[in-house]
Parts: sequence; structure tokens; C-alpha cells
Amino acid sequence: EDHPSVSLRREVCKRIGQSYLQESEIPSGVFTALMYDEDVRGEEKLHGLTGPQAQEIAQELISSALKYFEWAKDEEEPESWVRIAEAKISLGNMYEVDSAEQEECYAEAEKILSKANNVTNGKYLDVLENLLG
Repeated sequence: EDHPSVSLRREVCKRIGQSYLQESEIPSGVFTALMYDEDVRGEEKLHGLTGPQAQEIAQELISSALKYFEWAKDEEEPESWVRIAEAKISLGNMYEVDSAEQEECYAEAEKILSKANNVTNGKYLDVLENLLG
């Protein structure tokens, strides 16, 4: 665990995860806009993507980010747990409102955030309250 290659692997995995999250921003935005934004609600496509296409691409990219964040997780570093929770929230946002998948993502994120919040004496209370809010 203390071997230098472990911390290097975690850092590399964290950065790869962040890259996947960045890549998901456009399809996530397209899905959200086409689903919920009154200004573009009647539109068929945005940035060349339909809502379902954007949703699927975003889900795949965020799922990949999650995989790398899991590999980067450090039991001694609550911030690494919060990264996972935030990605789960992002993934949950890419499902239909109140769907089982969305609820599952949010419940998992809540559990992680509660643990991180307890360990850090309230450092992540804002994130947790936003999720529960």
C-alpha cells in the first residue's frame, strides 16, 4: 500500500477519470437541455446528438470515469471517496427523474458522502445537503 507506485497509480487513475468526466460534459449538457430546457425542448438534436444518443454517451463516459475513480480510491483519503460520490450523482442525473437507476446512484452517493462527512467533521455537508435537498 505504501509503495510509491500505488500513489502514482491512484494519481494516474484519478486523472483518467477526470478526463472521462470532462468528455461527458457536452453529451450531458445536450441530454439535460433537450429533456428540461424550455428553450430547446422542441428540438430534435443539439450538437448533432439526439437526447437518447447524448444520454447513452454520457452514461458510458461517466461509468468509465467511475471505474477509474474506484481504482484511484484511497481508504485514508475521503476526498477520493467524494470524487466517486460526485460521479455517481452525475451518472444519476443521466437517468430519467425518479427512475430506479437514478435512485440507486443517488443512494450510493449519499452513503459515501455521509461517511466522508462524518470522517471529516462536516467538510462535505454542502455536497450532501445538495444531494438530499
